[in-house]
Amino acid sequence: MRGTLLQALTVLGMKIRNLNLPKEMITAIQTGLLRRDVGSWQLKTDCDSYGYLLETELGEFYESEQPIINATKQLSSDFVIDGVYGVYGDGSLPDYPGAIQDITDFRYIICFGSSGDGAPFCLDYRSSIEDPSVIWWDDINRRERKKIICEKIEEFYEASIAYTNACDQLITDIQRMTYRCESGYYTNDPAAYALFEQSISKMEMLHGLYFQRIDFDSEDFAIDKMPLIWAANSGELARKTVNSDEVYKKSRDHIKSSSDRLSGLCKELMHKHMI
Repeated sequence: MRGTLLQALTVLGMKIRNLNLPKEMITAIQTGLLRRDVGSWQLKTDCDSYGYLLETELGEFYESEQPIINATKQLSSDFVIDGVYGVYGDGSLPDYPGAIQDITDFRYIICFGSSGDGAPFCLDYRSSIEDPSVIWWDDINRRERKKIICEKIEEFYEASIAYTNACDQLITDIQRMTYRCESGYYTNDPAAYALFEQSISKMEMLHGLYFQRIDFDSEDFAIDKMPLIWAANSGELARKTVNSDEVYKKSRDHIKSSSDRLSGLCKELMHKHMI
């Protein structure tokens, strides 16, 4: 009698996002087969579908519709294109065993549980609506990606500080006539100018590789944004063909606005990636 009732319940089916859950999963939900208060369920085999070693366990199995829906919705917030996750969209794969392309469209993904460290177990219906495969987001790789992004944000911040310091040094040298030649022309401190160029290149690289969605354009931070430098190097200051107070003010204003803008970009990145 009990077996007949379970079979009847299984046949009823259960849908999440209009996708049918496997009958075995419905049975486990209805019977509490995978319910436990402590500990985790060990997998039947320690290898994945490709024969690679798989070291994990089923820490929690969601036994009702709402936890499954909530966990499934959370996927699109936890796994966003951020310069590290989502970069494998060109057919290439991460260089670790059993990896698949990063998923950014979650319409055919259902989260049904998690491993002991919180990494989600999901059903993947993209290849087959009737026979979904099981995927596991390795939380170790997720944490490593998060760590990389944090490091890159720190590098962007350090490059932004180096940029404003270099700009300030270049303008201050002109004020103090540190590199003024007898002809009245000025040269730049090679170290300060090198730091200026390196910091822009670094921010441009990080923007292109990791933070493409922020509003950064290296042209906005070019040397010609500080007219005092050109006036000094070209001899316009010596010939008094420019208003020295005006070009000085424009240059200082650029340094201040650049500092504010770069600081804002760093805060935007930290907020976006919840640092």
